[in-house]
Amino acid sequence: MKRVLLTGLISVLCIGILCALVVAFVINPAAYSACEVRIRAAMFEELNAAALEGMGGVSYDDLFTIEKDPAGKILMIGANAPRINEIARTVAESAQQRTQTRAEQGVEISLGTFSGIAFLGGAGGNIHFDVQSAGYVDVSFRSEFRSVGINQTLHRVVADFSSAFTLV
Repeated sequence: MKRVLLTGLISVLCIGILCALVVAFVINPAAYSACEVRIRAAMFEELNAAALEGMGGVSYDDLFTIEKDPAGKILMIGANAPRINEIARTVAESAQQRTQTRAEQGVEISLGTFSGIAFLGGAGGNIHFDVQSAGYVDVSFRSEFRSVGINQTLHRVVADFSSAFTLV
């Protein structure tokens, strides 16, 4: 009787250890990866929406002034730094707020994802995960000139968005 009880206890202990290992090495990484992919996609959407919202209605003339000589040759292109900084600040704040709100909504992951098998990735019901996002959004502008033909130059203004988010 003691031998059967001891064998049963050892079996239960082994199954418990095996389950803990599966959770630690299969389910946790699969869930974290799935959450990370979903939240990155959501953050990308929110950054784009904030950029479109912040840059809407802004024209080239709002950001730059062109000075010409009497013959019409361009002498200088001056940047409206306060306006550029205002746009960068507004877009960064909007993006930060939007991404935080989106992270607070959480992420839905299907049960099949927990297996770690790509074939089962979308199978089963969904489990909701709460996500806490810690990160920042930075916006900077850069200006570049490109030759586009004989006596033609393109002045291009590019807004660079950089962000980093860590899932907690």
